[in-house]
Order: sequence, then C-alpha cells, then structure tokens
Amino acid sequence: MSGTRIAVLRHHDAEVLDRWLERLDPSGVARAGDVALATVGGHLLETTDGRAAGALRGLLFDDLQTSAWLTERGHDISDERHDRLAGDMVARFGPAGLGRLRMQGVLACLLRGQGVVGLASDVLGVAPLYVTHLDGGEVLASDLDLLNRLDAGERGLPGAAEGARPWAGVQTGAVDTWRVPAGLVAMVGRGGVRFERLVREPDAAPWLRHRPAWMDSADGPTIRKWLTEALQGALAAARRGLGTLVPDAAADDWQAWLLAAAGQPTPLTGGEDAASTARWSLAGTSGLLGSPMWPPAAPRRATERLEWLRSARTAAMTGAPAWPDVDVPEPAARLSEERAAAVWLRHGWTIGLRIAREQEEAAATGGMIVWPQLDPAIVAGVGALGPAVVGAALVAGE
Repeated sequence: MSGTRIAVLRHHDAEVLDRWLERLDPSGVARAGDVALATVGGHLLETTDGRAAGALRGLLFDDLQTSAWLTERGHDISDERHDRLAGDMVARFGPAGLGRLRMQGVLACLLRGQGVVGLASDVLGVAPLYVTHLDGGEVLASDLDLLNRLDAGERGLPGAAEGARPWAGVQTGAVDTWRVPAGLVAMVGRGGVRFERLVREPDAAPWLRHRPAWMDSADGPTIRKWLTEALQGALAAARRGLGTLVPDAAADDWQAWLLAAAGQPTPLTGGEDAASTARWSLAGTSGLLGSPMWPPAAPRRATERLEWLRSARTAAMTGAPAWPDVDVPEPAARLSEERAAAVWLRHGWTIGLRIAREQEEAAATGGMIVWPQLDPAIVAGVGALGPAVVGAALVAGE
C-alpha cells in the first residue's frame, strides 16, 4: 500500500526519539544511530539483505520501466510493488536512483551502514514534504498532522487570502516549520539535515530537453491521441500502485475531457489484489490548459500582476532554511510573461497551496489522493506543444 504516511526523526538523545515514536504510534520503524524512519498507517519495507529500509507515500508512473531497468542490470526483483521498486532504486543507487524515478509522492530510504535517511517529494511538488526543528532535533514528515502529534503547536497552511505566501517552500503556520521546495533531497544523519539539489533524469522531468520530431508537425488528432495514451498510461500505473481509483466529478470542459479520455468516467476499479482506494482529484489542474488561477490578494491590473508575483515569492522565501536555491520546476526564463506567470502560479498557488490543502485533509483522515494528469511526462508534453495548441486540439475533437 502506497498511502503510507512518513516521518523521519533525528535527535542525539535516544530517549527523545523513543518519546517521539510513542506519540506517532507508528506501524513500522527502522533506526540507525540518531535517525529513525517511521511509517504510520502503512508499510515499511526492508531490502532482502537488511541493509536498507524504505517507504513511499504515492506511486510511480514508470513502474514497469523501473522494474525492467533493474532486471536488465542483474538485480533480482522480488515483486513490483511501487514502494519496493522505489526503495530498491534509492538503496542501490542513492540520489541518482531517486533522480531516475517518475513518481508522485514522498519517498524515504534509510541506509543503515551510513546511518542516513534520504527523502524527497516528487519533482512537481504535488506531494508536500515538511521540515521542523524540535527540542534540539529535526523532524521531516509527509503531512503536518504528524508534526502536530509531536508538539503542542498547531501547524497549518497559510490562509487563502495571504497572497504573499502561496509558494511551495514557504513557512507554514508554525514558527520553524517549512515546506521543502520541490527539487531538493534531504539527507538526514548524525550531523543534522543537509539539503541537496536533486539531479533529474530527462524522462523524470516535467519539461523536454529535446522536443520530439512528431511535435513539429502534430495536428489535432495526433495531439489528442498522444494525450489520451499518456493519461491512460498514468492511470494504469496509479491503479497498479494504489488499487481502486475513484475520480472526482468534472467541473469544467478540460476535466470532463480527462474523464472521457480515461475511458471510464465512473469509478475506476483496480485488480483483484487492490489493497486500497485512492481518490483521483481533478482540482486545480485546469491551469494546464486554461487561464492561470490568481490568488485573491493579487492586483486586478494585469500590468501589475507579474511584479506582484515576483515580490510574493521573494517575501515567501525570506528567512527560509539554508537550502540550495531552486526555482520552479519548469524552466520559465524563455517564456512570455503570460506563460511564465502561468507556470509560476501552477507551482506556487495551485500545487503549492490549493493541492497541498487537499493532501493535508486526506492524510488527516487516512486517505490518499493522486493527480495522474500531473504525471511529469504529461506536463512536459503540454509545455512543449504549448497549452494553446493542446487546448485547440481538444476543442477541435469535440
């Protein structure tokens, strides 16, 4: 089951770690020195040699490719569970293995020999990852509720009206609690938490380094066929990783097309071994093709909005921990101001805040939400073709 909630705890005092773990009431724990990896409501998987333990909250869009890649290199794959595949990649190849995965979620892997846990969220930041300093140690978690169990302070996301803080990587409602920006991997060990830039393999990135030749002459039917196949592939991977998917009802034309392209606008069923039920959320994804969703606090004049956007991001990052500087996951430097604003808003406002709120609500009730339409491969293809071109192709096909 990949709906597992994840917490990584570090403290030099073993009694403090024991107390934290007791408050979490975990379903699985792996410890090495000053570090503990704990899962709540799911599974913690051990490698066959016992040298590593891992957990995944989410899924792999490239599970079949990852399994084949490992097998071709002589690695024995005991099963194709997404959490085991992801853990094997990190246990065997470290951050380089993490950079190969096209995932949506939070992944953590404890390497016992080094006494280090490496963990990161997906490249788009759809799944949040939080870090806080507590009683002389650090805690990283896949949702704020786990942090609240360890401390009396109530942590939450900024209010919707707080236009200065919609960015992923901003301070939350509690002092010293931050959301880790997408694109960073946290290495947690005896010396504390160290953040590194995560190098993504091209197939796992939400942009195309090399535009495929077919895109240069793609007509409407070709674009519709590509997007339909890409979406169905993402949904198939989600079903393999999570079991049954229950989709939201469509609220606009783009969402209605997504449901129709899936082939089953009714609840999607998993296989006989489906271990969980996950929700397929459509919220916040119309920004892929539609107009950017501006926060209520944004200026009404279009000429003032871009500067407001830059100022909001600067304000949000003020006082952030000493992590490497990362920009939004999709390169925006060469785009028009309108396209760049759409990209920034997708990651800061839509994913960084709106989707994060849905994730928090689901985690607090033990649920799981996925956004298959935000498979990095789909985002990359739409970005390379251009949202207007893709949108026109879909409209022409109606």
